[in-house]
Amino acid sequence: MRNFEADTISRAVHYIRVTSLSDFTALALPIDDGSKYRWQYASGNMNHRYRHMIVKRGKGLPGMALLLGRSLIKDIASKEANKPRFECSLMLAEGLHTAAAIPIPDGFGAAGVLMVGVRHPHSYTDTNLIYLEQCAIELSNLVEISRYKT
Repeated sequence: MRNFEADTISRAVHYIRVTSLSDFTALALPIDDGSKYRWQYASGNMNHRYRHMIVKRGKGLPGMALLLGRSLIKDIASKEANKPRFECSLMLAEGLHTAAAIPIPDGFGAAGVLMVGVRHPHSYTDTNLIYLEQCAIELSNLVEISRYKT
């Protein structure tokens, strides 16, 4: 049985997917020594392959967002869309055409990374990113609370 905090985080991830009009949303949190992250929560997923994927700083869209400490978007119109460092296995596994990766802030860097995406051609606007960054701050608070409870 999942604890209350995990259910709260799951509901928040689902809420972000619905309110951002995205097809898929996932949250990766640090594992082991914090140099790697694993997708632990997802909403709108077509399969469960995300559970086996590891995010490393500087690798793929979410890894670059963690490394740079800022939100990144990969869509058809972006200049970096075809660069290898932005290739993302999660986007391939979920059939996403457009995705945004937003670092989850904490006092010392990133407590995780939020990724949202759509399965059709779409562009996230600056307004979308501002909303998602606010959601990332709220997720940061939920993650912090869950750390103290365990």
